Amino acid sequence: MIYVGLDVSLNSVAVCAVDETGKLIREGTTLADAPSIVQYLEPWAGQVERVGLEAGPTSEWLTANLIELGLPAVSMEARQVKAALSAMPVKTDRNDARGIAQVVRTGWFKPVHVKSIGSQRARTLAAARKHIIRSIAATEQVIRGLLRPLGLKVGIVSRTLFAARVRELVGDDALLEAIMNPLLAGREALMREYARLHRLVLKAVRSDPACRLLMTMPGIGPVSALTFRSTVDVVRPPRCHVWVFLEV
Repeated sequence: MIYVGLDVSLNSVAVCAVDETGKLIREGTTLADAPSIVQYLEPWAGQVERVGLEAGPTSEWLTANLIELGLPAVSMEARQVKAALSAMPVKTDRNDARGIAQVVRTGWFKPVHVKSIGSQRARTLAAARKHIIRSIAATEQVIRGLLRPLGLKVGIVSRTLFAARVRELVGDDALLEAIMNPLLAGREALMREYARLHRLVLKAVRSDPACRLLMTMPGIGPVSALTFRSTVDVVRPPRCHVWVFLEV
């Protein structure tokens, strides 16, 4: 049986393969993508017992892709891996891969749940929409802050009427108009992109049975449903509890 340790960088990954006794079989570097790793391990196809990598920003995507391509990959709890590698005198990518391979071989690690690729995409969509909303709010705050010292108060106004209210306050002041127009144009561009992302959210929710079920609950809209769905990832039916009341 072959046990493989991966130390993943942004563009490359250090690979170390050992046998069941811990003897080094092969080590080297390849591109940080699943097909390249599979190709690197091709000589031992069918013999790989486990492939391990430390949990991190790219581990979910890489682990899920390795599993899809038939490798028994596992993402390992980062603190345990760090503790195991801390005893190594010299820290390099190659040495880290060696240490991870030995940790994988011994089984002294805690596996981390790897979200499905669909769940990762849903989380990316929800995060992008949230970023656009925050950018719109930040632009509005800047506009309010620039106008306030001039005695011009936007006040409470809906998002759809915000630009009209700002233009009303500016009036015929050519300088203020020249300052506000680029900010309002940037805000309008953000609003258009927000609408596109929100349509993608609605499309994703309509095609997901779990999201549709969540939205049957009062107060749960498409954004909340998609966020919950992407966080939980694997949906399992709840345990049923039967309560029996006996009249005494």
